[in-house]
Amino acid sequence: MEETDREEERLEFNRNIHLQSISKSLNEDAFFTEFFPRLYEESVNNDFFRFTILYQVVEYLIDKILHPIVLREIKKNPETRELKDTLSERFRINILFNECVNLSNDVQRSFKDAYDKFIQHLGSNIESKNGSHNQIYFVRNTIYHNLRKLDNNFLEGGCLKEINLAFEKIILELLLNYNDISESSDSQATQTP
Repeated sequence: MEETDREEERLEFNRNIHLQSISKSLNEDAFFTEFFPRLYEESVNNDFFRFTILYQVVEYLIDKILHPIVLREIKKNPETRELKDTLSERFRINILFNECVNLSNDVQRSFKDAYDKFIQHLGSNIESKNGSHNQIYFVRNTIYHNLRKLDNNFLEGGCLKEINLAFEKIILELLLNYNDISESSDSQATQTP
């Protein structure tokens, strides 16, 4: 086989695109099929807006799993279980990332690398967080509650762009592999011991 034939074969391989539908639990929801894609497309030139749109997927899904999580926690200990921790956004993101979708190691590593650069940008006195759910929550809180502490280098230096590129991979895994825990929680809640 000549070198040009191999090159053409490689080019042909790179032209193939694998399409996959979003999770069956989400594919009839207008937020994911109409609204999110439109806003995502409009966010292409604004990294701050893009992060906000991407985070809306997380917000939507943690709201979707809230009821099943509460039912499950009440069933574990109906008399004394405190629901304060269960209702927290951080707790629900943890459930989303570890029960509804098992994020691949590559995706987690990609976000961790971008997160580490984000932490370096903020300064050395910031303690690094473990786990993608904690890292995303920290980035979200920094952007939404401490934006005044960031500078133009945060936007122009590509730090937020890198966060978004890694976050997009997480969102893609959420959309493709989301497992609705409400079905298993509903059946567990209706069973009698």
